Amino acid sequence: MQNKMVNSAGFWALLTIAAALAAALLMTGCAATGETEKTSPADTAVVQPEQLGCGEWVRRNVENGYVLGKGDTTILVVAGIGSEEPAAATLARELRTALENKPIPDREVILAIHEEEDIRRAFTEETDHPRAAALMRLVEECRPERIISLRQLFLEGFDPDGPKEAYQIARMMSDYTYPDAMVTDLPTSPGSLGSFGEIEGIPVITVAISSRNAGAGGEYLWQRFGYPLTAAIRYPDVPDDMPIHARIERGIGYLNAGDVDNAVRTFKALRVRDPGRVEVAEYLFQAHLQAARQARRSGDLRTARHHNRQALKIRPDCRVCKDLREEITLAEKPDEEAPDQQEIDTPEPEPPVEPTADAPPANPEPAEEGPPPPDPERVAPPRPDPELAEALLTEAKSRFEAGEYAKAQEILKSALDADPDCTACREYLNRARESAAALQAGLAHLEASAYQPAIVQFTWIRDYNPGDANLIPHLVAAYSGFGNQLFLRGDYEKAGEQFEKALAVDKACRACMAGFDQSLEADMSMKNGAYLFEQGEYEQAVPKYADVLRLNPEDPTARQQLVTAYRSWGEKLCEGEDWTEGIARFESALTADPDCLECKNRLRDCVGAFNTRQYQTAKDLVVKQRLGDALAELTRVPFKYRSREVTELIERLEPFANP
Repeated sequence: MQNKMVNSAGFWALLTIAAALAAALLMTGCAATGETEKTSPADTAVVQPEQLGCGEWVRRNVENGYVLGKGDTTILVVAGIGSEEPAAATLARELRTALENKPIPDREVILAIHEEEDIRRAFTEETDHPRAAALMRLVEECRPERIISLRQLFLEGFDPDGPKEAYQIARMMSDYTYPDAMVTDLPTSPGSLGSFGEIEGIPVITVAISSRNAGAGGEYLWQRFGYPLTAAIRYPDVPDDMPIHARIERGIGYLNAGDVDNAVRTFKALRVRDPGRVEVAEYLFQAHLQAARQARRSGDLRTARHHNRQALKIRPDCRVCKDLREEITLAEKPDEEAPDQQEIDTPEPEPPVEPTADAPPANPEPAEEGPPPPDPERVAPPRPDPELAEALLTEAKSRFEAGEYAKAQEILKSALDADPDCTACREYLNRARESAAALQAGLAHLEASAYQPAIVQFTWIRDYNPGDANLIPHLVAAYSGFGNQLFLRGDYEKAGEQFEKALAVDKACRACMAGFDQSLEADMSMKNGAYLFEQGEYEQAVPKYADVLRLNPEDPTARQQLVTAYRSWGEKLCEGEDWTEGIARFESALTADPDCLECKNRLRDCVGAFNTRQYQTAKDLVVKQRLGDALAELTRVPFKYRSREVTELIERLEPFANP
């Protein structure tokens, strides 16, 4: 006991000395700065973001807030503003780990994770939610460049709100997701984070993770959403580690725009990354060939030869490449110029030789002979006939414009025979050869249902020869085929774009019009269903998803959302004690997806609650001697869902209720 008292006394002595030292330091600090008043705890608690810096303010005032990276551009990422959104929180933690290991240059990412409280409609001036108020204050004071909201919802995709930049970012994120996730355009609800962003003029992009992925691990979620998420943070900087499918799309865009340098650079890097991908080799070949053609037209023969050589390495049997090689060789050969007469040394005349008796005279008189016989091996070349070549060129042009490239080549060869110096004839011959080769390649792609490379070939021919009417059905088939592929994948917005392009080529295409109408209807139904579901209007959302499945029965996303809508509708009805209708909705959900475990569990809970309620009600009526009413209450439970207690009580009551 004495030792304890000594230790306690020593402790208090040390504490007194520490307090004295702290007071002395405080007085010294005040004297040095000229301050005479003490700072109250209330004053120290109210610290503005601009005083601390946004990062430190987040650490002090935002629960589960993290500051990742440093830079002048601030990005706010909010995860799970609705209750029970585990997938959003999981993806946010994966983002935190990734940015801690490899921060994004010149980006300060503020990450706020919410897992419990529902603050979806709390972003108003009158809000009484501390977390929502803290986020609003953070946005107002720190002014992030954009807000990215991670949500676990019914439908997967990206929903932009606020300035136009939000849609551009959402479109980019969709392009960088494989398979593509849709870009929705749902109206904002009052009090939502999107409406708050619109008021503040800040782009808000909601990353919606499908509810079916609620149990997916972090590795899967990061594999699917990690790249588009980091791309949105980097925007507008172009990411360096773009996925292969996104790089292919970008390379095709360069190719269609005629930007051959970037196209070659893109597909060359892709071939190094994935040498076995056949489509990349084909696109690289097309990029090199187009680059060679462009360089040849501009007179850059060295660049033309380089790209043509690279194209031949990929496709050694390319006839167009070989013809282009010969053309480049002829253009590189210098003209044979006559030698400068001033530089020719005139030989000095030899002195005359005196004839001797034995020697013949130096210059004997020539004998009279007839003209020398003609040499049969030396036949004079035919004289050029520019008029004939011009006439043949005119005929070849009409054949070329009609899309008869083989016939045009024959006529142009005859024109060059008539006048080898006809530059226009040679140019059109090359065009005809290139167009014929592109048409052959496009038809091969079309037959193999490779619609994107077919579109590249056909659009190249169209740019060369806009009047080729024979190209119209091929181009329409490529656009509509690609649209059908996108439609079956559930990407209705992009499918509609392809059908619209097909209609721009042929306005009379009924199949294209039908595809466009169906794509538009499916896209609107999907988006309307998503909006109604978000508002809790499950009864109205169900027919929207059913319309999508009517148009595309194989759409897994629409079927999953239909099941989710039925299940949520059933839960709502059971919570309102409309047991019979609730059970019917669960049955509809299981009809759409017999393997839905969540639907089975919710149906079991609803049936159990219904049996318990009816059994208790019947017992109360039995006590009041109202046996008929008790039996009526029990029989409201469907026969196949009756519990053992309900069944036994029905059997006991039936003899008395129905004598």
